[in-house]
Amino acid sequence: MASALAQLAAAGGTEPVSVPLADTQVRVKPPMDWKASAFEALREARFSVWAQTSLVNDAEIDDDGKKSGSDDVAVWNKVDPTVRQVAEFLAAYSELVGISLGE
Repeated sequence: MASALAQLAAAGGTEPVSVPLADTQVRVKPPMDWKASAFEALREARFSVWAQTSLVNDAEIDDDGKKSGSDDVAVWNKVDPTVRQVAEFLAAYSELVGISLGE
């Protein structure tokens, strides 16, 4: 188990990765920053649950009411991807970071 986590940490990097989803992009946190439940959600094909815990949400509203950052979870939910789009997204992510999420 420890070597699998080490491989995941090395392959996944330490910075979010921008991945195409439909006609937009969303940022995925490094795998070592995912909640353990995110891996369970992927295994169970609960993609919306996975997105809530694994996509970047750094949206903030300052004192003047101006928004900075973005909520990639909201983007995912707005797109409401099909299973085909999720499969393409996960394949692109896997290729970008050099890990397999489907095995």
